[in-house]
Amino acid sequence: MKRQITSLRQLREWIDGVFVRADHHAGKVKEALPTLLGCIMQHAEPQSIKVRVGRRGLPANQVWLTVAGREISFSYRRKPLPRIDALDGLTVLASFDNNTKSSAISRFFESIAA
Repeated sequence: MKRQITSLRQLREWIDGVFVRADHHAGKVKEALPTLLGCIMQHAEPQSIKVRVGRRGLPANQVWLTVAGREISFSYRRKPLPRIDALDGLTVLASFDNNTKSSAISRFFESIAA
């Protein structure tokens, strides 16, 4: 289930949770998170950020946003290799992990915003 983020407080709570969960089981993507999250905030259309609600009603590691009229989701995947996938529906547009340079993440967002 998706829940729309309607306030800066909600966004901060979700971001805090992402980092806590990354410490627990997603160390191979944690270094990419600051740039990814910054680009999400920079490029998301107003009121378009939604997060997946998981077990017990808690936010999970998936986010949807609209960029240039197009809904894109970002989802943490553990297998085959730990990564964060950017998806358009079921199509993987890009994958990010600790080896992804900040400039590559920024270029990806620029390309989908064009």
